[in-house]
Amino acid sequence: MYLAFMDELMKNELEKWSKMGRIELLTELRRLTFKIIIHIFLGASSTSVMEALEKEYTKLNYGMRALRIDLPGFAFHKAFKARKNLVSIFQNVVNERRKEKLENPNKTTKDMLDQLIDAEDENGRKLADDEVIDIMIMYLNVGHESSGHTTMWATLILQQHPQYFQKAKQEQEEIVKRRPANQKGMTMKEYRQMDFLSKAIDETMRYITFSLMTFREAKRDVKLNGFLIPKGWKVFVCYRAIHQDPQVYPNPRIFDPSRFDKQANQPGSQCFPIQISGWPLELMAYAYLAVSPPSMIARSEEV
Repeated sequence: MYLAFMDELMKNELEKWSKMGRIELLTELRRLTFKIIIHIFLGASSTSVMEALEKEYTKLNYGMRALRIDLPGFAFHKAFKARKNLVSIFQNVVNERRKEKLENPNKTTKDMLDQLIDAEDENGRKLADDEVIDIMIMYLNVGHESSGHTTMWATLILQQHPQYFQKAKQEQEEIVKRRPANQKGMTMKEYRQMDFLSKAIDETMRYITFSLMTFREAKRDVKLNGFLIPKGWKVFVCYRAIHQDPQVYPNPRIFDPSRFDKQANQPGSQCFPIQISGWPLELMAYAYLAVSPPSMIARSEEV
């Protein structure tokens, strides 16, 4: 659904970067992935809305790991204000979308915002505006930040390991050779054929572990591997500790995409890097997270 848009955007951005001389890769990648995640959630959005959101998200992220000092001038205070501004921006977007749906109830094309507005639980209850906005604030931030960093690290690490870069490049060349002459851009069938590149990206996510940790609360008594987690206890999961555990991933400090080969007869070969999990509607966003880095890396040889 979004692959053609992403692939075309990647191509245009890479061509633009090639004419800019020296660029700050992470900054450009974050802008690129932000455009994609905005397209997934909001469809065609105005440039002014996109720029306003990007500005507030930048402030929000600076404050997420800052000391909790709620005084003017401090990052936490700026982040708190940024979230209020994001709520205001998204409220206007939601209001406008609800108005559009009343005026055009037979609309066939739906983005993520439409899906959130239309979603119902088993009792027919729909999400309130504040719930829709909370979901959008979280997933827009998670989507573009994690994908931007993953794409940057995958690009750099493959350059540092030329044997893997050549293997990924060869895979792309073979896919292009099989492409019909009248086909424009990447297809989902081609994306699914990127076996080695997908393993390289999985290994990148394990190797660098952008999402360091998560917190959960047991809503009931939970038995796990012989341990009891009592109801009400807080659980802290450190992704990096798991990804660097030699009992789970042999030789964890070595970048080795083959560890994700399902046919490999080695401990941990069936494991996959732990990423952020949660509400089922994130699946559309994670389709984007899976496609974005391969498209970027696959296109990098064309410029």
